[in-house]
Amino acid sequence: FFRSLATTYGNQAVGVVLSGLDGDGAQGIREIKGNGGITFAQCEASAQYSSMPHMAAATGKVDFILPPAEIAAKLADISRHPYLERPNSDPPDLPSEGPQQENEAALSIIFSLLRT
Repeated sequence: FFRSLATTYGNQAVGVVLSGLDGDGAQGIREIKGNGGITFAQCEASAQYSSMPHMAAATGKVDFILPPAEIAAKLADISRHPYLERPNSDPPDLPSEGPQQENEAALSIIFSLLRT
């Protein structure tokens, strides 16, 4: 999956390796980074099974090593970066009622970016 993502989307690809067994994802992380994408791995301390994030981080190609909640926050920050704005689209409106609504809006943006 990561190889296809890297080949298809190049520098717009984002790879996230979370808790799991084995080294799945390490080669894909290399591919994404090699094509200019952004890469994440869950920090081992927060992973139930640290093998997959450890192997990804061991490639030296991971941009961010964070707990899942911080990965989500960083993805939301990246999604709002002006570099990613499309010229003919309006930025999504974020509700201002409070942190829960902002988190839900940020997740909605992340899911939309992942679908894209």
